[in-house]
Amino acid sequence: MEKKITLNTKIFSFLFIFLGILNTISQNDNGQIDAPGDIAFVAYHDDDDGFSFILLDDCPNNTSIRFTDEEWNGTAFVSPTGEGEVLWTNNTGNTITKGNIINITDADDNSGGITASSGTASESDTGFTTSNIDELFAFTGTRAAPGTFLAFIGDINGNSLANTGLTDGVTANIITQEGYYNGSTICNGSLADCAALINTSSSNWSFGGYSFPSTVPSSFTGSTFNGSTPIISNVNSSSANGTYKAGDVIAITVTFSENVTVTGTPQITLETGVTDRTINYTSGSGTDVLTFNYTVQVGDISADLDYISTGAILLNGGTIQNGSGTNADITLATPGAANSLGANKAIVVDGKAPTITSVSIPNTSTKVGDAITVTITASETGLLLNAGFINGVTVSGLTDNGGGNYTTTYTIVEGNTDRAAGDDIPVSFTLTDAAGNNSDAFTTAISQNADAIDANSPTITSVSIPNTSTKVGDAITVTITASETGLLLNAGFINGVTVSGLTDNGGGNYTTTYTIVEGNTDRAAGDDIPVSFTLTDVAGNNSDVFTTAISQNADAIDANSPTITSVSIPNTSTKVGDAITVTITASETGLLLNAGFINGVTVSGLTDNGGGNYTTTYTIVEGNTDRAAGDDIPVSFTLTDAAGNNSDAFTTAISQNADAIDANSPTVVNVNVPVNATYTVGQNLDFTVNFNENIIVNTVSGTPEIAINIGSTLRQAAYISGSGTSSLLFRYTVIISDLDTDGIAIGSLANNMGTLKDTSANDANLTLNSVGSTTGVLVGNPTITWTGTINNNWTTAGNWNTNTIPTNSANVIIPSGVTNYPTVSSAVTVNSINIVSGASLIANATVTAPVTYNRNLPTTNWYLVAPPVNNETTQDIIANHTFATGSGANIGIGAYNNDHATNTWNYLNISSTGPVISGTGASMKLDAPGDVSITGNINVTNVAIPVSMGSRDNFNLIGNPFTSYINSAVLAGDNSVIENGTFWLWDGSQYQTYNNASPINIAPAQGFFVEANTNTNVIFSTANQSHQSSDTFLRQAPNPSFELFLENDGSKKSTKVFYVANKTAGFDKGYDSKMFSGVTHDFAVFTELLENNEGKKLAIQTLPNSDYQKMVIPVGIIGKAGEQITFSINSKNIPSGIQLYLEDRENNVFTNLSNKNYTVSLKSNTNNSGQFYIHTSAKKPNNTDIKEDIQNVNIYKSINNNITISGLQTDKYSVNIYSILGKKIMTSEFKATGTHVVELPKIASGIYVVELSSSLGKVNKKIILE
Repeated sequence: MEKKITLNTKIFSFLFIFLGILNTISQNDNGQIDAPGDIAFVAYHDDDDGFSFILLDDCPNNTSIRFTDEEWNGTAFVSPTGEGEVLWTNNTGNTITKGNIINITDADDNSGGITASSGTASESDTGFTTSNIDELFAFTGTRAAPGTFLAFIGDINGNSLANTGLTDGVTANIITQEGYYNGSTICNGSLADCAALINTSSSNWSFGGYSFPSTVPSSFTGSTFNGSTPIISNVNSSSANGTYKAGDVIAITVTFSENVTVTGTPQITLETGVTDRTINYTSGSGTDVLTFNYTVQVGDISADLDYISTGAILLNGGTIQNGSGTNADITLATPGAANSLGANKAIVVDGKAPTITSVSIPNTSTKVGDAITVTITASETGLLLNAGFINGVTVSGLTDNGGGNYTTTYTIVEGNTDRAAGDDIPVSFTLTDAAGNNSDAFTTAISQNADAIDANSPTITSVSIPNTSTKVGDAITVTITASETGLLLNAGFINGVTVSGLTDNGGGNYTTTYTIVEGNTDRAAGDDIPVSFTLTDVAGNNSDVFTTAISQNADAIDANSPTITSVSIPNTSTKVGDAITVTITASETGLLLNAGFINGVTVSGLTDNGGGNYTTTYTIVEGNTDRAAGDDIPVSFTLTDAAGNNSDAFTTAISQNADAIDANSPTVVNVNVPVNATYTVGQNLDFTVNFNENIIVNTVSGTPEIAINIGSTLRQAAYISGSGTSSLLFRYTVIISDLDTDGIAIGSLANNMGTLKDTSANDANLTLNSVGSTTGVLVGNPTITWTGTINNNWTTAGNWNTNTIPTNSANVIIPSGVTNYPTVSSAVTVNSINIVSGASLIANATVTAPVTYNRNLPTTNWYLVAPPVNNETTQDIIANHTFATGSGANIGIGAYNNDHATNTWNYLNISSTGPVISGTGASMKLDAPGDVSITGNINVTNVAIPVSMGSRDNFNLIGNPFTSYINSAVLAGDNSVIENGTFWLWDGSQYQTYNNASPINIAPAQGFFVEANTNTNVIFSTANQSHQSSDTFLRQAPNPSFELFLENDGSKKSTKVFYVANKTAGFDKGYDSKMFSGVTHDFAVFTELLENNEGKKLAIQTLPNSDYQKMVIPVGIIGKAGEQITFSINSKNIPSGIQLYLEDRENNVFTNLSNKNYTVSLKSNTNNSGQFYIHTSAKKPNNTDIKEDIQNVNIYKSINNNITISGLQTDKYSVNIYSILGKKIMTSEFKATGTHVVELPKIASGIYVVELSSSLGKVNKKIILE
């Protein structure tokens, strides 16, 4: 809300008096407006929204004070709508002294514009007004951050003074009406005491509807108050800081605390060196600033101008008074102290001109171009060169060396005045100090006994020689005319030749001698003969170079003999008979051959081709010295000119990168032959023919060869390599028909349409010299093939195609398809043994030979392979076969790992290395059908292969380590570590299972899986070796049995059942074998035991060979819902009259598989038995034939803490689980056919009893949970 306050102008009569009080306040002053009570409100009114405040301390320039009529809540201004702020700033450029009153009028912009009696005021919010019962704050900051509160006037509402630092009656005035101060005008106390007089209760104020008259002054500092005395507050100068010289005027200003009036001519005395200057008052009366002008006098000096003392102002019969007639206190601040002239300004007075005391140069002779140091001594430092002359020459630049010592440089130039030693050398120098004071010109001449100046160089006017012809060796007198005597020869040249020595003949006439030497330039009569002469006087001044050529009609000079600059031949190889053009380059034409030799051979004749080019011919003949490319070829040539001058002999040898001279045909030094040995098919017979130099072989039209006799057959060893060297390699590779048992013979070397030449194209002499002996070089190993015509005995000659027993050098082949296969009973040594796939070899004694067994892989499917020999390597097998490639760098060789949870196959790559252990299995897949050939040493003793129980499963991939057959049943009987005597062989599409009911004779190189029941070795006994009349690779020994097949979409799986005497319907070790579980099956068929069934999925089941009709075999399948499956059967040796029927119990169908197949679609995913059964019966069974007996149900623990119940018929069942102590654990009821899985609760490990009940009765089964 707005409140109106008015101020009666009577306030100002009291303020006039009150200002006098302020002059007595000093103890709390700090010359800043920065504390509560530094100002006080003395009036406020509402007619023009104005207020007045008095400064109780000095207010420096740029001081700002903010005023607001906004309410304060104790922590912040509350910012009500319509209230605003006034900002007052002292921007007068000077300090406003205490006692001044500032009037603010029209604070509300709506009334016509805000004004201030001193400084400036602005309103930041048009809502600012003053009114009755309102309040005003004065502070240093902003409304958001008030800083220091200075004063307060108005009513008090709530927290108006809370946290402001202001106190009512001291720094704040709480009133409720507009008005003005009319209290006591006497204040002899502190600043706070004076503020308290204003800020006491309303009894010191007058209230009513008053307004400011237009005559209210802006300040009252000029009014008369009790005890008011003007004082000096500051001494300054309006002249700029700097250095002033004599005659310059400096204005000195003295500032008083108030306006003063001056009578007469007061003076102030300045400190100006030897003589202090007293200067007169100039202007300023009626203001607070008086001006005294000071004109600098010659001799005045001051480093920082100031007055002489605190009493430096003299009234000089005049007065300085304020408006009330009070004399001013004219005491000054101490010189140099605050507010003194010296403290406020940096004025340097220099009224003293410098003086030059001497100018000197070194006492030595000088010449043109010399830079002479001029030394100047003056009265002070810091001077500049105003003007300088020596010997009439202007100098510039001045170096201040300190201590009044200066140097400059005078450089003597051509044409200066010469000065003899001791002559006066005129000088003129003027220096200027920093203030601009010039020294008097220094003109005392320099005169010393040795300071001669020679500033004029000598000149040459002519150079001449006699007008006559000359030649090499002639000494010619040269005459020189110059400008003065006593000169010396600095440099002299005639016709490009340096001359030396000079004779002074007097009068400026001189002579010297020019002797013509070899190599001078020839000059025809009348030609210009160039000259160049420089003479020097005694001061060292050189004359200009005289270069006017000499030209006369008879002064011919012939000074040059001919020279040979080069002798060359073509940069190409040459041989005997070649005519080589020799090119000679000389200095001139018209020359003759004086003498010529090249490579020790004389040449004759010379053709002048013009332009200094000559040619002659050098013909190479047999016996000349050979020169390799780059060798020095010696030469010596001398030519003669028409005047009879001989050139120097040119003897620089010719050396080029391709100028070989070859005058000798290459010959054979010796022939290296193969080392003594027997060389067989594929091996090389290498012959090295060594020549006496490098040979180039050209095979474009034919290949050079050496004839050799192998037995009675002529063979050719063809050139292989060595061209460009002296050793040529010839090679013959032995073929199968080659045989020589008494040493080969070497014939002749022939070009055979090719060429053998040296690097110069000389044909080689083909005679073979020093041929090595070949009597021990034998060829061929006889190949002998086993026929087995008579028996198995290796040492029976009739069993071999040659009807001889193989010798040490023989290569033995054992083919397949023979009647008898070999058995070694005593030590054998041959060159090699190669066994064809399907063949076999039994070694009961040592066999010394590398044995290769070839195992045929007829398709590109995977096969299980095992090395039947030892000492083979992985890298050898990889290098000699092309395996299929897989992901990454994998190739078709994989090793089985029963410790790996997921990746059970570790595949090799092309870089794999390491030994291959015979009897260890691997899976192999070729890129194309073919043989896997494995080479090593045959095993003649028992072989032990380690097997282990793995963390994933217990399967181990091993294989037959012999080159003969082994029986699986015998191997199982010898090794109890083979679990259940079961073997799994991969047939390319599925694993085939074999056990004692279906033993197999395992072929050489066949790999297979066994399951280990402990960590130990499988021992392969040499006694378990046999020959088979045909390849039984995967072939089994037949037994009474049937094989049940299950087929789906091209995938065909099977399970086998054998009938063997004395076997049971339960588990028979070595005769009942589970499916191979080293892989995951997505589609499979299996059977389960008829008795004591624990859910084993059998690949082979063996039953007794009696009571066929009483045995019903559970058939299980692994398949997915919706798959269409077909059953078929293949039976062997089943008793006559017995048929094989498949029961589909879920669909109530019986099918005689002996007559037809059965096809059905699976209704759900399955992994167990219960739907299908095999009946062996003489007649077709039906449902009435099936005896429902709960005793035929099997109960066993399965995975994940479950139990499986199989053999169920259509009925309702209940199952109870009891602990061994008889406590019931759980009860469950279900209805199922075939198999049902019961999920157990989480119970501890131990022995439990399962009780199964139905309408058929009750059965109990004990199970163990781990």
